[in-house]
Amino acid sequence: MILSGLFTQPPELTTAITNIAIVIASLVCLVLTLRSKQDKMRVKLWSGVYIALSVAAFSGVLIHGLNISRQAYERAWILQSCLLCAAISAFFIATVYELIGENHLKSRTVPFTAAACIAACAAMLIFKNFWSDYLLIFTGYAGVLFGISLIIYLCLAIKQKNPRCLLAAGGIIIQMLGGLVQAQGTFLVNIFGLDYDFNSFCHVFIVFSLFFFQSYFMLGEKASSTGRKS
Repeated sequence: MILSGLFTQPPELTTAITNIAIVIASLVCLVLTLRSKQDKMRVKLWSGVYIALSVAAFSGVLIHGLNISRQAYERAWILQSCLLCAAISAFFIATVYELIGENHLKSRTVPFTAAACIAACAAMLIFKNFWSDYLLIFTGYAGVLFGISLIIYLCLAIKQKNPRCLLAAGGIIIQMLGGLVQAQGTFLVNIFGLDYDFNSFCHVFIVFSLFFFQSYFMLGEKASSTGRKS
């Protein structure tokens, strides 16, 4: 009885479970990345992506898995949205590094992206008081950074004749498709007696995209070992 009161019920509980899947997938990618012999900066940047994503997903586990008050739930949503902004920002910085290397990374890319992330989070905190759809700020922020990142990887694939970049582009497209699924609003699908909603299916897309991102990263190590430009 105590446990039944502590945890939520599907579809909230199943959303928490799919968040656990993201945490596990992110940590697996993190371990593989840390074990890589690629240049240290690339390892650090991609490790930062997986750490940020795992933290954001873990916050989702707590938000959707535990019975908390409505007020606490809404505040936690803001926190998770800010953590997701940080994860997407980390991904964007890693993407820019793939394009220009360390040139202007610390002096321009990191400060600019951090400022944009802080601005997006501040805007959500401000607008949540009088705009019910304030999370569209996060959607717009994610859409812009993912869109620019997609263009970068497609350009790299063409300019460098590097098909490996198509894996990263594919991962971004999968994430965007997951976002479109999530934007459809509330719907329920019953699988093996458990209800899954739009959030759960979006999380499945995220887990699937990580396979593409990590494959892109690991193939970079293979390219480096054979002397090709990664």
